Amino acid sequence: MSQQQLIQKLITEKENLYIEFKYKWYWDNGTKPQESQWGEFLKDFVALINCNEQYIEESKYLIIGIDENELEYKNRIIDVNLNDNNFPTLAILQEKIIKKLNDYFRIELEEINVFDNFTLEYYRVENKKILVFEIRPTKSILILQRDLTDKKRTEKKNNVFIRGIKETNDPEVLNASPEVLEVLSQKIREYREKVTQEDRKTKSIEKTINLFVQNNHS
Repeated sequence: MSQQQLIQKLITEKENLYIEFKYKWYWDNGTKPQESQWGEFLKDFVALINCNEQYIEESKYLIIGIDENELEYKNRIIDVNLNDNNFPTLAILQEKIIKKLNDYFRIELEEINVFDNFTLEYYRVENKKILVFEIRPTKSILILQRDLTDKKRTEKKNNVFIRGIKETNDPEVLNASPEVLEVLSQKIREYREKVTQEDRKTKSIEKTINLFVQNNHS
């Protein structure tokens, strides 16, 4: 399945623990974002990064330009374009997001950098443009290192944002309890160790192949 086909498939799904749809961006095009608007974005975004113990090894998606209330496929898609004087390119927007993540969050394991562990790209679907953030599986939890104000309230230092499901089956952003945080941290640790072992195995195989090639050309 190509990436384009994957995105088209994701659009047909309902919001869940690993997919968040937004009808439009967090502030109007051409306006200077307020800190509360950045706060709203960062809260949603980091909740997807930390996500939930059920989805440690999967990618997560924030898709801008989708009206989840529309049932018909073509009516769900809203044309979006974030390019303006504030963020003339997606590369500049990504750079700003990484800076904001560094400003507001700390990594549970400081030696692991997960702030840039995402991509953002426009996709054209039904002749309309949507913006897709793909967040790769994280190797460490992000923890709020200073108070963060969103549209409704101020989130306190040391909060950990995760994804949860309401009784209505709609996803929501939650602050992880100590018990949930312990389980999540353990699951991410297991994933990190698994990836490390796979990397070592791959490097060992590559080294063996290189030695074989060298010996047969000497």
